[in-house]
Amino acid sequence: MYDVAMSPQVSLHNSQTFLKCSRFQNMSQNSSESKRKINQAAEARFGGNVDVICSRGHFSYVFSSNLYCEAAKDLVTCIAFRQTPAS
Repeated sequence: MYDVAMSPQVSLHNSQTFLKCSRFQNMSQNSSESKRKINQAAEARFGGNVDVICSRGHFSYVFSSNLYCEAAKDLVTCIAFRQTPAS
């Protein structure tokens, strides 16, 4: 389980491939637009479902995943992750 309270400049990831393939460079100052673009790019690259959450400013979350990426651009912060199946 990963629990983080984000500041806008934090950038964490567990996979260089996921970071590159989730296309965080598609982020804009619009959180809804960023979310859609990141989701489309990540799902096209990895197949399956990739969850994406974007928000303007600070937010906190808890999730379980072995594949995730987090980035911020200006005031928009996004996290993309693939849910870990229940064992």
